[in-house]
Amino acid sequence: MSFIFIDRRLASKNKSSNNRQKLLRRVKDTIKKSNPHDIGNIDGSGANANPTKIAHDILEEPYFAYGNGGNRTVILIGNEEYLRGDQFDVSDVRSEGGSKGKAGKGEDSEDDFIINISKDEFLDFFFEDCELPFLQKTKSTSLTELTTHKAGFTTNGAPANLSVIESFKRSKGRRIALAGPDKRKIEELEKQILALEEEKRGLILTSNDLQRDNAEQRNIDLVEKEIADISESIEEMLSLISALRIKIASLALFDKIDLRFRNHQVKPIKTTEAVMIVIMDVSGSMGEEEKLVARKFFAILYAFLRRRYSDIDVVFIAHTDKAFELNEDEFFSTRQSGGTQVSTALDLANNIIKERYSDVDTNCYICQASDGDNWGADNDEVVRILESGRDALIDKVQFLSYIEVGESRMEITELWDTYVDLVERNKNMFITKIEDPDEVFPAFKRMFKKKET
Repeated sequence: MSFIFIDRRLASKNKSSNNRQKLLRRVKDTIKKSNPHDIGNIDGSGANANPTKIAHDILEEPYFAYGNGGNRTVILIGNEEYLRGDQFDVSDVRSEGGSKGKAGKGEDSEDDFIINISKDEFLDFFFEDCELPFLQKTKSTSLTELTTHKAGFTTNGAPANLSVIESFKRSKGRRIALAGPDKRKIEELEKQILALEEEKRGLILTSNDLQRDNAEQRNIDLVEKEIADISESIEEMLSLISALRIKIASLALFDKIDLRFRNHQVKPIKTTEAVMIVIMDVSGSMGEEEKLVARKFFAILYAFLRRRYSDIDVVFIAHTDKAFELNEDEFFSTRQSGGTQVSTALDLANNIIKERYSDVDTNCYICQASDGDNWGADNDEVVRILESGRDALIDKVQFLSYIEVGESRMEITELWDTYVDLVERNKNMFITKIEDPDEVFPAFKRMFKKKET
């Protein structure tokens, strides 16, 4: 029986677009499942291309073909070995075909398909089905908060906002500017008066000498006239100086143009949708291999947060037997070392949430990495900080994850055992072990895989 398949879809350029989309989805899924070794440190630059192998079978598109079995007539090309009607064993012919990786006759095949993708492209594929667990829309993400802030000074405003100091500065500048020319004029007049008085004293001495010597009256009168003219000029100058000083003194202490009022502007503030606190153990028990694994995981986490969430803070904490907050560069390059007390880092994280964020308005997350080597007595303190009282840290966070890195010297560390008990009592906790850098990507996927709804 023969079958006829009729394609009744309307003809168009995109007639096979559905098949292409299915093909692209298969390629994407292959990339997501890949674990490229040369992705290296995830710095978000996306500059380097990284090869990813796509199996040849993935690229095959579906097609209709005859099934095996049954009797059918086929036409084969001519040959020099067999004649019409000859019979031969089919199984012998099939066995001659080569198999994967072995020499021999067989059908031609194709190697797996290799594509090069950048770090950005790989991370976009990888993070496509990842999300922060239990992320809720708190009131800070649905409302715009407003705050007032100082915005300098203005020439108008309420009397209560009058800035006396700023107004006095303007007043002083105005009075200096207006009185400057008059003060310079006074200084010039005072210098002229001193010169005239000196000249007047000289003429008085000359007049006295002429009178003592019984000089002609005409000469004495000339000298006396000069003395009188100088005295008159001095009087005029003194009157002018007095007028100028009155003018300067009459300048108002405050004028309307001097007044300055404190100005406040209202603007919306950026509300933090979430904060991720990352905690890394940098104590002496953490070797270079363990630190490499932890930093690689946190680098991927940091790239994920920056790509998927616009309003999120990232707080970096490192700890030995003491905890300290670092910036991004310091966190990924610190050489600190020492003893181990995990509780100090959790206590610092608790204080940061209390001082900077509201566990009601903000989605708080903690991601911690350690080799599990903790001072024995400190494990009880870890439990106390996480679970005890109104200040319990576990009640403030949406999700707390613990990663134990490296090959442990013990089969189960005390810290791991402590967190296992905590996970049983708290549904918003997740723990996992990563012994090798190649396990980082799968562990991240397990931790932040998007929940199906």
